[in-house]
Amino acid sequence: MNEKILEKLSILADAAKYDVSCASSGTTRPAVKGGIGTATGWGICHSFTPDSDRQILTLASALYRRPSFKRVYYSGYIPVNRGDSRLPALAAPPLVRENRLYQADWLMRFYEFKATEIVDESHPDLDLDVDPKMGWALRHPEFFPVDVNSAPYEMILRVPGIGVKSAKLIVVSRRYGRLSIPQLKKIGVVMKRAQYFIVNRELPMQTVNELTPQYVRRQVTQKQKNRAAELLQYAIEWGE
Repeated sequence: MNEKILEKLSILADAAKYDVSCASSGTTRPAVKGGIGTATGWGICHSFTPDSDRQILTLASALYRRPSFKRVYYSGYIPVNRGDSRLPALAAPPLVRENRLYQADWLMRFYEFKATEIVDESHPDLDLDVDPKMGWALRHPEFFPVDVNSAPYEMILRVPGIGVKSAKLIVVSRRYGRLSIPQLKKIGVVMKRAQYFIVNRELPMQTVNELTPQYVRRQVTQKQKNRAAELLQYAIEWGE
């Protein structure tokens, strides 16, 4: 075997010893003697290579099509052996990206999204400032607004701020009358996110189409920053 290939394999093996979360294990099987654990899925260590989120999620989507396959786990590469210049040097662990990949994976598994809808050639990487579902909605305002009192379950499921449980409750509850804003909140709808993508008699017509995706994105990200600042201030005060 080529010496350069052997050298690269040696580097990867060494990295896996320090960062076991980068290790992959295939379908259900007992641990191999001397191996690293057992699992019913694969682990994908991102940020170790220049792979885009599109490549990672396309691989995950292909794995999920296997009949016996259950889970994909994502782990941001965390360099432990910093003295080895052959390993990638990162200023900080890519934890936000790791979280976004898990959110995208959740959309594929439970929200009926395809990998090609979440990331594509024009947007090969996930937006780190907003979750993948919000990112898709902002890129596709033509699908909104959604009338929660008449839209099919599949479209309600795509509204930011509405989860699987809430979507099912909406479909069941609206059989007995039109749903009001207080009822939607009680069901579990996060109105501060959903309000830009749904229509209801009690809501003003200020959806993503009237306000523009750019405006909605600014509003959502600003609220997230404000919330983060509040939590930080609380932590400081509590620490004092």
